[in-house]
Amino acid sequence: MKFISNLKMWLPVLLCTCLIACDPNTKQEASRDLSDFSNWVNQNAERAPMLTNEEWEELNTEYENRVSELEAESDKWDDQTRQQWEGIKAKWAEAEQQVKQKDQRVEAVDADLDMDTVKEE
Repeated sequence: MKFISNLKMWLPVLLCTCLIACDPNTKQEASRDLSDFSNWVNQNAERAPMLTNEEWEELNTEYENRVSELEAESDKWDDQTRQQWEGIKAKWAEAEQQVKQKDQRVEAVDADLDMDTVKEE
């Protein structure tokens, strides 16, 4: 009798837990969040080489924050989503490399200008 009483009490809780854990909307939401982030990365990666260092630092900080939020949900991702995630991170790394190359070119030009100024004096 006690078993049936406990079953009646805990069965609804177990059912709700299963429904929440197996909710396809959770996976859809994670996929949607990742898709939104992918769009954000693509837009900002394209304009990254044209940004000032200050703008890039702000953008990179936002990227890092969003990465942290999304990675906290990564346990809900399937293999396809994880593969998409790696592609997004690679895209950002490429943009970061372009920014570094731009900075190196600017520093080289600045150094040349400094040397030209010294010679003229």
